[in-house]
Parts: sequence; C-alpha cells; structure tokens
Amino acid sequence: MPDVFPHGEQCRIGTRPTTSETETGNPALPAEPLDPSPAAPWPTTAIQPYPTPALAGEAKSAVLAALQKEGIDSSAVKISYWEELVTYPGGSYTNKNITVQTASGRKIDLDAAYMARCPWLAASAVQELDEVVT
Repeated sequence: MPDVFPHGEQCRIGTRPTTSETETGNPALPAEPLDPSPAAPWPTTAIQPYPTPALAGEAKSAVLAALQKEGIDSSAVKISYWEELVTYPGGSYTNKNITVQTASGRKIDLDAAYMARCPWLAASAVQELDEVVT
C-alpha cells in the first residue's frame, strides 16, 4: 500500500511498480520485489518512489552506456533504482541508489546521482566484481 511522505511523494516500501502499474499509474496494483534487490548486508528501508524519478532512467542509461564502452555485455547486467529512507531523532533523508548485479550474481549498491555523472565508476566496479569471481 502506498505511503505519503512529508514531501508529498507516494512510494512503495521494498517494491517496484509492475508494467501494468507503470502504464496505468495505479499504485493500488500489486508490485514485484526489486530486481535486483539491494546488496546492502544490513536491513534497509528500500523505497520504490511512485512515479519513478527521471534520475532513475538517467543513471541506468549512463551506466549501461559505460558498460558497453568497456566491452561488458550490458544485457547480462541487471540494474534497479531504489531509495532508502533514513530516519534519525532529528528528522530523515533519502539516499537515491542503483543496484547493479553482474551475470555472476554479485551485486553492488551505488549512488544514483553520482553514477549519472560518473558512470565509468560503475563500469569499473562491475569489472572488479567479475574479476573476483574468475
């Protein structure tokens, strides 16, 4: 069920919109879990904002282009956008992240805004993740 946060945006906790929800704009439709899910080993309050912000598309397309430039098969890499609501006694803030999962199944969480500006860092991280496996 959607929640409304102080800024007025609707979100889903730990889910992403389904294709039909994206097409219809109906947040009441069931949603699938994030794919890939965050790599963080600690519990997170993962939020899938509704509607998905432009930053999500910018970060994903920039990272995919950087992967292709480095010769990495971008079709074997999964990328999801999610936000983490962090609360503390004085208030809250939101981390905007992407999770990149390689064909080997390894995952890394990266700051979405930073990856939109510096996508080669994600490509380098993906190469290092794959080198660890081989």
